Amino acid sequence: MKSVLYCVLGLIVGFIGGLVASEAVAVIGVMLFDRPIWLRWLRFVPFIAAVACAVAAPVMLRRRVK
Repeated sequence: MKSVLYCVLGLIVGFIGGLVASEAVAVIGVMLFDRPIWLRWLRFVPFIAAVACAVAAPVMLRRRVK
């Protein structure tokens, strides 16, 4: 049950962290190039981060428990 809880929390936290990271990259790109840069992969960063955190959270829990 804890694994499912950590997996859901990892999805939520990863998605929020991915949003923040993608927006930070976009803002830095505008500051550097004076126009919006449209990186195709940038819109997928929240989803990739969510999946990565959802996988990493239960793994970290199991390593900490042992």
